[in-house]
Amino acid sequence: GLANIRNLVEANKGLIRLSSEPLVGTEVKIFLPQCRVPAKRVAAKVQKNVTSGQETLLVIEPDQSVSRYAQLVLRSIGYTVLTAHTGDEGLALYRKHQDDIDLVLTELVLPKLPGQKLIDQIQGYNPNQKILICSAHLHFPRHAAFVSKNHVPTLSKPYQLEELRHTVATTLISVDMKAISKRL
Repeated sequence: GLANIRNLVEANKGLIRLSSEPLVGTEVKIFLPQCRVPAKRVAAKVQKNVTSGQETLLVIEPDQSVSRYAQLVLRSIGYTVLTAHTGDEGLALYRKHQDDIDLVLTELVLPKLPGQKLIDQIQGYNPNQKILICSAHLHFPRHAAFVSKNHVPTLSKPYQLEELRHTVATTLISVDMKAISKRL
């Protein structure tokens, strides 16, 4: 969570100051540049040929705030969303509901069962299972190599609402996972 916040703040040319004292607590200050121009309202882009709806998704995300955000966005579209916060919880849920799950969204850095091993095990149960990796760690060489080797589509965190909606819908309608991973 803190890495995502730092990335967002730095991307917006801001800074973070931390101070901590024993028995007093920790103070986090976020400084962002002031915007001198009023924000313009931008109409949301409507994607053509992208469906959404009644599929069941399994979201495996250790950060509870990211998990809640994904659930809120995806349920608002009409998806049924199952959630887990560790790799072993995700695998147990997958095994219990594998016939109903249309797409697995997972982080690669997970407690108890790493994302790469989780994906390998899920693909062992169902080699055709659609999987979308949602991670802030895609730049690490071992993760990049895994994604490339397995042709798994990815979504970099932090992501925005429309990016999540579009990538999930596109992954769901994709027949060829290799083709979709090259487009994303």
